[in-house]
Amino acid sequence: MRHSIILTVAATLGLAAATAAAQSPGDYIPVPITTSALMLDVVSPTTNPIWDKSYAPELTDADWDEVKKAASQLLTAATLVSLGGSDAAEKGWLDAPEWRQWSETMAATGMAALQAAEAQDQTALAAAGDSLVEDCMGCHVVFDPTAR
Repeated sequence: MRHSIILTVAATLGLAAATAAAQSPGDYIPVPITTSALMLDVVSPTTNPIWDKSYAPELTDADWDEVKKAASQLLTAATLVSLGGSDAAEKGWLDAPEWRQWSETMAATGMAALQAAEAQDQTALAAAGDSLVEDCMGCHVVFDPTAR
């Protein structure tokens, strides 16, 4: 089961990345909301279980399942984030190589969290959570310094 989830997520991300790279923006369904809204409504709530469970005194099977779900959602959100938002400024971010790099970094961190949850390795989960803080802050410094 563990390997099938990881392979499914990796294959989905690989296919999405290859498809996006081969298509022009008019060839896919544009993200209909701003990146700010996507971050606040999707990414932020998704990161909370990863951070909260990283340093919990003890994790149950239900906790690990919650982390797996959150990590999968983070992986999916990273793909959406990489496509840019709906306003002109955010569409301009797509031309910056850093935008793609930060999106890929978020996906890699999501994969690390998923692998930690699959292995029920809280130390690895904490490392992924700590990395996620750095990923978020680094991207915000470049693209949205006013983000909370």
